[in-house]
Amino acid sequence: MKNNQNNIQFIIHRGSHQIGGNCVELATSNAKILIDCGLPLYFEEQPEETQEKIIEDAKGWTHNCDAIFLSHYHADHYGLFNVAPEGTKVYATKETAELMKISGVFGEDLTKHLDVRPIDGTVMVKDFRVTKFDVDHSAFGACAFLFEVGDKRILYSGDIRLHGKKACCIKTSPNKTWIISFWKGRI
Repeated sequence: MKNNQNNIQFIIHRGSHQIGGNCVELATSNAKILIDCGLPLYFEEQPEETQEKIIEDAKGWTHNCDAIFLSHYHADHYGLFNVAPEGTKVYATKETAELMKISGVFGEDLTKHLDVRPIDGTVMVKDFRVTKFDVDHSAFGACAFLFEVGDKRILYSGDIRLHGKKACCIKTSPNKTWIISFWKGRI
């Protein structure tokens, strides 16, 4: 009998065919994690029925989710957090968590009903061991995440640039790792 304990299901809900609006799901038989859950660019310009479908889809993705990992604080990565169930755990860098906390001062706080937890290093969420890596991007506190289940490894970069002050942070990826990086709507 085959041992499925280390299998990871990988689903790109949004972001593979457009710029922005990223949402990726990683799941095992015991755990469900989302990485980013953002609004597509030009959301407000979409027909009302398209907007409603995007929101309903996001409600489904966030249902029974053990945690959401936020790569950085841009709306195309967090803009659908307002539909996540109350108390959903959200992991982000300390800097991103602070930006989320003060966001209500400047507009709608999309995260006030969520359990926002700063991550510095590694956390366990059920089957997943998740390690944060700083990356260079225009968003303060941007990061990549390494997700590990048994011997399976997936590195998610969010948005990343390979120049700037933090370019040295990710020059090589961990050995035997699947790398998911979104660049101009392509993976």
